[in-house]
Amino acid sequence: MYRTMIRFVLGLLTLLTLAACGMAAQPTAQIVTTPVASPVPDNPVKPKIGVHDTLLTIRSEGGMCVNGGCWSEQQIKADGSFTTADNTGAKTSGTLDAATVTHLTQQIAATDFEQMTAKPFTGTCPVAFDGQEHIYTFQTLSGPQTVASCKVAIDENSPLFQTIAGLSAAMKQE
Repeated sequence: MYRTMIRFVLGLLTLLTLAACGMAAQPTAQIVTTPVASPVPDNPVKPKIGVHDTLLTIRSEGGMCVNGGCWSEQQIKADGSFTTADNTGAKTSGTLDAATVTHLTQQIAATDFEQMTAKPFTGTCPVAFDGQEHIYTFQTLSGPQTVASCKVAIDENSPLFQTIAGLSAAMKQE
């Protein structure tokens, strides 16, 4: 009986030892708190428009021309250079004076595009009767803003669109 008791105690101690070893071998979770950089810096740096970036693209499309659909495009870059092209293959380029480009840049920066695009166009789009839609893409510090004449009621008498009309006429004279 004494031997049985010793075997029992030794077996129990062995089981307890194995259980204790097994518990210690178990991985434990460790919580580490690491400070994370804020996604928005305290002093955000505003992106700038580079001199070779396009400030304004005016694309006119719609209607039927002799050689297919009519379209034209005018691009003005921040350095004052501009290009024009159309469906006939005609291309022109030139340079606007610095004061004109500065004025355009200021007009774009002063425009509230959210307010401008809030009033939808409600008439019949001119492309429905062989006319053209005009699509303006402005480069702003918050990214490009597109205004299409068949989607937005454009105020042609606004300072921005008066400036654009003058620039379009100047580019055609070059």
